Amino acid sequence: MANKEVNKMPKARYIDIEEMKKLFTYNPDTGDLIWNYRDVSEFKNEHAAKSFNNKKAGEVVGNIRVNKNGKKYRSIKTNTQTHLAHRVCWAIYHNEQPEMIDHINGDGTDNRISNLRSVSVTENNRNARRHKTNTSGYSGVSKYNECKWQASIWIGNKQVNLGCYDTKAEAVAARKSAEKVCGYHENHGSNRPL
Repeated sequence: MANKEVNKMPKARYIDIEEMKKLFTYNPDTGDLIWNYRDVSEFKNEHAAKSFNNKKAGEVVGNIRVNKNGKKYRSIKTNTQTHLAHRVCWAIYHNEQPEMIDHINGDGTDNRISNLRSVSVTENNRNARRHKTNTSGYSGVSKYNECKWQASIWIGNKQVNLGCYDTKAEAVAARKSAEKVCGYHENHGSNRPL
C-alpha cells in the first residue's frame, strides 16, 4: 500500500508543524517519515487506537503520486488533508513553512534533508530535467533556419535569445555561460529519470 501510484497530486498547503511532529518521526538520513505511536485519546475508541498502532506505528508513511508530467513524489494523508511528503519533511526538520521544495538530484521520492532545499518557483525551474521533446541534448540549444545553432535562456518570464552560432558546441558554451550568470543549478537540463 505504501507504494501505490495515484495520478492526482495534492496542492501545496499550510502545514501544521506541531501536528506533523505529533504524527510522524522524520529520519533526515533516509528521508523516511515514520508513523508515531498514537494515544487512545486521539481515536473514537480503544479498538481504533489499537488497530492503528498495530498496523501503522513504526511504518513508513505515504504513497507514490505521479504528477501530470510523469514525475513521482511521495504524499501522505492525515485525517482529511493530503500533503506532499517532502514539504512535511522540511517543515519538521527546519520548523518552518517551505515556499517550494526542490529535490536537488531530481528524484521526487528522495526526501533526505541533504537532497532538499527551500526555493522560489523561479529557482525550482532552474533545476529542471531536460525536456522530453529536446532534440539537441542541451536545454536552450536548438537548430535554427537562419544559422546552424541557436541558444536561448529564460530570465524571469522572458525568453532571451543568446545568439546564433556556427557549431553546436559554441551554442552550448553560450547557454552554459548564461546559466552560471543567471543562477541556474548545475543539474539543470540533465537527463535524469522522472
